[in-house]
Amino acid sequence: MKKSSLFCSFIVLLTALVLMGCGQKGSLYLPQPAKPTPDAPKTAPAPATKQDATGH
Repeated sequence: MKKSSLFCSFIVLLTALVLMGCGQKGSLYLPQPAKPTPDAPKTAPAPATKQDATGH
């Protein structure tokens, strides 16, 4: 096989491989970064304390 024929075969194969990647569906874009969710309250709730029968 000649070098030019081998080169042409390589180019055709490379082109076919590149075109196979073009079958992606959907828009071609970079997704926006996710918006941060509101933070939880900075202070933790006070721990629950047990009250005895007298209420103290």
